[in-house]
Amino acid sequence: MREANAARLLDLCTLEISSLSFSSSIVAATAMCYMTSPQLASQVSGYSTEEMQACYDWMAAFAVTVHEMGPMQLKSFSQVAQDDIHNIQTHSVDLDTLERAQIRLSQIQSSSSRSSPQTTEVSVAMLTPPKTDEKTRFVEYTG
Repeated sequence: MREANAARLLDLCTLEISSLSFSSSIVAATAMCYMTSPQLASQVSGYSTEEMQACYDWMAAFAVTVHEMGPMQLKSFSQVAQDDIHNIQTHSVDLDTLERAQIRLSQIQSSSSRSSPQTTEVSVAMLTPPKTDEKTRFVEYTG
């Protein structure tokens, strides 16, 4: 079951653009920290806990959000052997879940920036297209 929650955590984290600040191997190792233990993640990944610390701090909001979702219900497929069921990816995060995690991330970052001036905030705003009347019009030149 921990593997399913680790996959859920990774799915959620990779929806957030600021995850690109970290290598995919650090993100995976850090997710393992949350689902098993920092010692096991360090032993398996080869990263020290110090190397994972920045990602660990960033991922906290996402880990809490995944934890609040409760246990993941694994799907079963009659045509797939029980030993191969782990090979089927089922994604269970959506944009509402991402938004909850982003709000929590923003709250964590703003509270830590008050206590630690070195922390920089990462923008988590969603990009939206301009209103129709705000768009620039292109005039076709037929010279």
